[in-house]
Amino acid sequence: MLPLIGDFRHGKLLLSGEYAVLDGALSLALPTRQGQELRLYAHTAPDRHLHWQSYDEQGNCWLDAMFDAAAATLLFPAANPEATALQGLLQAALRLNPRFGQAMVGIVAQTTLQFPRIWGLGSSSTLVSLVAQWAGVNPYALLENSFGGSGYDIACATARTPILYQRATNYNSDTQPNPYVQPIAFAPPFADRLYFVHLGHKQNSRQAIDHYRQINPDLRRSIVADISDISRQLGQCSRLSDFEQLLRQHEQILSQCLQLPTAQGRYFADYNGTVKSLGAWGGDFVLATAAPANNIGQTRQYFAQRGFSTLLPYAEMIL
Repeated sequence: MLPLIGDFRHGKLLLSGEYAVLDGALSLALPTRQGQELRLYAHTAPDRHLHWQSYDEQGNCWLDAMFDAAAATLLFPAANPEATALQGLLQAALRLNPRFGQAMVGIVAQTTLQFPRIWGLGSSSTLVSLVAQWAGVNPYALLENSFGGSGYDIACATARTPILYQRATNYNSDTQPNPYVQPIAFAPPFADRLYFVHLGHKQNSRQAIDHYRQINPDLRRSIVADISDISRQLGQCSRLSDFEQLLRQHEQILSQCLQLPTAQGRYFADYNGTVKSLGAWGGDFVLATAAPANNIGQTRQYFAQRGFSTLLPYAEMIL
């Protein structure tokens, strides 16, 4: 079958502003080279259904589902959390654009990830962006009506460079939630000293958000200005030492607010460099800086000896 439509969206990493981005802090976000693709095919025989297939980076189909296209109602598999979440997304798109139901009729939709699902680079956000494009709806409105979140990952999905991002907070059901998104020329001269290390499991973003929202609102709001200032400064750093100092300041502010230990304090207290969480704390990726004396082999060995074998240089991960 030849695809009727093919589209691609980038994954994401949040360098600064995790959690605080929900309260309007300015954040520095990085689109990744790897992402997710959506291809739409016509059924080979007349069919009123939407057939959905999701593939991982190795070509394995991890979700095979059938929907009644007109109402985006899940037909099978029953009691499958991934299929149920997809139904919710498609139905949210249908509410935003009732004509989307007709567009789903007789379609085979295939998504393919370019990264392991456990990495947490945005399998959900890239999907939201892809479905929004197909349905002809605002991706931020679709996110708000489905999975929820700050939206920085939606901005990264179509970005071509790192961005400064600030969530829209002054909208209601009659307006579109368009945030502030500013592409920046973030190309630090010390990029070859930056590495991304996976902590071995995928953090649940919704649980992390729920934990953050239980914190006193006044305390949460009190850190917004400082986090925003750090985001601006990070985007302009020309020296690794200044960059590392800002990362440590950011970690301490969030650690005190969340009442959680930093990733460096928890896992890498003896590391000769700076480690910063990226996104929800406790999982997914961290950023590690390396001293000029350490080559990639030494850096990789340090983390591998502590059970963290996935390490990617900045240039391999970020656009």
